[in-house]
Amino acid sequence: MKKIFLTLAILSTLFIGCTADDNIEDRPVFELAEAPVITAPEAGTSYVFTFETKDLLAERFTFTDADFNFDSATNYSVEVDVEGNNFAAPQELGSSNSLQIPVSVDSFNNAALALGLTPGEPANVEIRIVANVGAGEPQFSESRVVAVTPFTTEAPKFFIIGNFLNASGYGDNWTPAGTLPTIEAAEFGATAFQGYVFLNDPSPEFKVLPTNTSFDGDYGDADGSGSSGILVQDGESNMRVAEAGYYKIDADFSDPENITWTARKQVWGIIGAATPTGWDSDTDLTYDPASKTWMITIALTPGSFKFRANDSWDDPQDNFGTGAEDGQLAFGAGDLSVDTAGTYLVTLDLSNPNNYTYTLTPQ
Repeated sequence: MKKIFLTLAILSTLFIGCTADDNIEDRPVFELAEAPVITAPEAGTSYVFTFETKDLLAERFTFTDADFNFDSATNYSVEVDVEGNNFAAPQELGSSNSLQIPVSVDSFNNAALALGLTPGEPANVEIRIVANVGAGEPQFSESRVVAVTPFTTEAPKFFIIGNFLNASGYGDNWTPAGTLPTIEAAEFGATAFQGYVFLNDPSPEFKVLPTNTSFDGDYGDADGSGSSGILVQDGESNMRVAEAGYYKIDADFSDPENITWTARKQVWGIIGAATPTGWDSDTDLTYDPASKTWMITIALTPGSFKFRANDSWDDPQDNFGTGAEDGQLAFGAGDLSVDTAGTYLVTLDLSNPNNYTYTLTPQ
């Protein structure tokens, strides 16, 4: 049976002379009789997490009850930290008022990444149970060491390499390096990739790489012409487009047996009530290979505008409007606006896939 230790102040029959300090003396004193003990998982348990299993249960942590010598509800939580860090900066995996705490793969994986673990590489971490009864100091179980291999939650990307790199300002032709342009998915697990690449060669040829360090696992076109629109890794040829220019490249990996790609040449302009020609026609921007942005210096008046490719509204992904934050852009979104009349340097930056931005700089 749990015991209750109470320290009582001497009370007069008339309750005269009670102070705030007197009331403090009436509080229960919490004395730990027995710390919680982890019963699962066992020390040395190894977890290998994958995106495909992220919604599954990683572990159901179980443990014995903590005894504070006071009959009160106890809240328990599971903490994890890198082995040897002495829980200096732990991540909480979950909490409960019961003696078990289920934790999903996704939650455990996010905690591992927050601790700085490298995706795809196993690392030892320590887990412990924390017991709280509210007023007293938390009590801790002994820790156990387990191994965790997390998966990355970064948006996946592919790198574009080819004969155009030097003339386009990206680096040496056909040379894997950190400066390669990319196509990227919007989020981890997505299979649609997109990006904008300046193919400044009269007869552009290129391939798709999983990394920017080697040709291992490279993708090319399924046909010798280089323009079938199908990506393969065996028997591939260089991908080709008809002429130099600025291209939006898309690849769809949703069907591993039928990976498709497209490349559409684009010229970007600005259109709208704020521009000299209103909504009747675009004013074309000029691409600058050094900054990898489209730009123009133009007189604008208060009013709305958008960025548009190839003088067309046909494809929602051929125009940009308001994004989630100031300066960000989203495909087919609402109109942008100019508040003050003046001459502006307008820049459109499409060099970072899925993070498209613009600036208006008064001149």
